[in-house]
Amino acid sequence: VLSPQEQQDYKFALKALKKHGVDLRTAAKDFAESCKVLKGNHVLESARYFARRNLHAMPSVSVKKAAQDIINHTEKDLYQKLLKAHLPPFAEAFNCNLKSVTAPDINQYLKDLKLAPRTKKNVRDCIRALMRHSVKQGWLPKDHDVMDDVTTFSKSVTGEIEVFTHAEMSAILTAADEHLIPFLTIGAFGGMRNSEIGRLDWNQIDLAGGFIEVKAGQAKTRSRRLIPILDNLKAWLTPLARREGPVAVRKMDNQYQRLSKASGVEWKRNVLRHSFISYRIALIHDINQVANECGNSPEVIHTNYREVVRPAEAKKWFAISPDVSEKIASLSEVSQT
Repeated sequence: VLSPQEQQDYKFALKALKKHGVDLRTAAKDFAESCKVLKGNHVLESARYFARRNLHAMPSVSVKKAAQDIINHTEKDLYQKLLKAHLPPFAEAFNCNLKSVTAPDINQYLKDLKLAPRTKKNVRDCIRALMRHSVKQGWLPKDHDVMDDVTTFSKSVTGEIEVFTHAEMSAILTAADEHLIPFLTIGAFGGMRNSEIGRLDWNQIDLAGGFIEVKAGQAKTRSRRLIPILDNLKAWLTPLARREGPVAVRKMDNQYQRLSKASGVEWKRNVLRHSFISYRIALIHDINQVANECGNSPEVIHTNYREVVRPAEAKKWFAISPDVSEKIASLSEVSQT
């Protein structure tokens, strides 16, 4: 027998669901399943994120259809062979709508594959190509950046996460034009994603207060967060600070090759963020804090970044300042002559 309060709650639930044409049993079942998928009661937050990304207005295309489409539109035989090898199994594992595939889903898929790092890299590259193709086809939004949080893999067997050494980073900063410095240093010493830096405005950088504000609409996770401005990052940004305006130049991808050639340092995928997380973990030994600063989950941080570098190397990394960078670069030039 329902209590008076339970009867009132029951009537309220029926009334709230009636205008949506959903019965109470279905609503309860879907809610419970959603909580299970989201690992907690994040249904409303996820729905708002879904709406903000305008995903409800995107066409419903299955992973299988998208995979077949990119294969059919690929003319290079070797590349098409690679796509044919890796995308059908991915489509079979994700028998769902393309826009519902998330970074944690892809990470788990890659983790479960019994393959060498080099082969996993090929699989990841194929999935990334699929996502980019789907954006061009209008099946995913233009700012779709789900792959930013997918684990990267090295061609070598030495490890999955690649970072710059403090000497390499110093050489890159010395070779970089002034207008590239904010992007490079915020990534390397603040850990922001490339896509987030691309949306960042100078009015969100509080040098006096010591924080960079990442607004919910700019963040990959759509959650607002504050990133501490460490001492060496402040030293790089202070001379360049402006009241407002875009922090980063557009199309940074075009700059990587030039920087690599000018500095003599090979560029690596997502290397600025990977370096920050790896060195930050080694320095403070607090996975939860680093996860909060980077807008990532503690599980991903623990799995991918723990024990990648040594604490002594971390101290050198966060000691890179404009003066130190020039000195290290000069010593590097002398050693090569």
